[in-house]
Amino acid sequence: LHAARCLEQYDRIAREAQIAAALPATISELVARLYAEIDPRLRPAAAQTIAAHLIKLEREGRAAFKDGRYV
Repeated sequence: LHAARCLEQYDRIAREAQIAAALPATISELVARLYAEIDPRLRPAAAQTIAAHLIKLEREGRAAFKDGRYV
């Protein structure tokens, strides 16, 4: 169970780093770039995941929303 949590934490941190590195971008652009391989029906869920990461990055001062894009 501990190993599974560690792996989950690693995956979350890796995805967060990908999102931060892809800025500036809109959520739609991030979905297209980072989740290009997924079934299009799952893209709304991917957008919600990205939005959650961006909220965290904003709270940490690592991202901001300006002129319709996250920077």
